[in-house]
Amino acid sequence: MVINKENGGVSSARNKGLELSTGDFIMFVDSDDWIEKDTISNLMKIQANNNYDVILFGVYIENTIFKKTTVSKFKKQSFNDKEQIKQILPNLIKQEIINSPWNKIYKASIIKQNNISFNESISIGEDALFNYEIFLK
Repeated sequence: MVINKENGGVSSARNKGLELSTGDFIMFVDSDDWIEKDTISNLMKIQANNNYDVILFGVYIENTIFKKTTVSKFKKQSFNDKEQIKQILPNLIKQEIINSPWNKIYKASIIKQNNISFNESISIGEDALFNYEIFLK
C-alpha cells in the first residue's frame, strides 16, 4: 500500500500509518534506515514464543558526518510486569535506547487500545513521548 498525503512532518506521517494499519504488529523503518532481510521473520519467531507487547533490538548506526560507528546490542531480557518496567525505564531513557521507534516492534493492540499516537505539535522528543506512553501501558 502506498499512501500519498501532504507533508505534515514525521509525526503526521507515522500517525497516518498507525491509523491505516491493519496488522497485528507495527514497526517503523525510516527512509534513512535499513534492516536485514530476515529481521521481521526473526522478530516474529521471538514473538511467537513469548507474546511480548514490545520487542527492542540492537542497531548498527553509521554516522558519516563524524565518521563514527555505533553498535547497540542488548542482553536478552524479558520484562512482563508494570513495576519491573517502571524500574528499568530510567535506565533505558539514560541510554537513549527507548527514544526512537526504529529499533522496536510493537503489538498493534497496545497502541490502538490505548489510543497512543505521535504528538504532531512538537518536533523534538515526539518519538520518546510515544515510547514512554507505550512502556507505561
